[in-house]
Amino acid sequence: MLCFNFFFLILLPLINFDFGDAHAGMKNNSTTVPTLCNQCLESDSCQSNLTSDVYHCDETYCIPKSFVCNGIPDCLQAQDEAVSECGCLQNEYRCTNKCIELVKRCDKIADCDGGEDEQDCSEYILY
Repeated sequence: MLCFNFFFLILLPLINFDFGDAHAGMKNNSTTVPTLCNQCLESDSCQSNLTSDVYHCDETYCIPKSFVCNGIPDCLQAQDEAVSECGCLQNEYRCTNKCIELVKRCDKIADCDGGEDEQDCSEYILY
């Protein structure tokens, strides 16, 4: 029985690659292949050992936790960079599924999909 709990593969270009910083290499037109987590290659009865140092993109793939909220989508569906995972910046307002600039809150224009940026406004910003 051949099982993997954590396998991480990065395909990096060989030209102008600094081998001292693999993550910086990913920022320069390289391709990231998500991690293979808790997968059995020969049997469906493998025991998986979940570790706390990985982020599970889904049931199949995971990435190192240090890759979460770093501005680079590493999961296939970019879950590691989602608003629900990372939140918004200090100068942003958090909508249900995205962030908008804070100056767009209470400006009489619904920028959030559900219009929550225009709810509970006692004053409005006029330009």
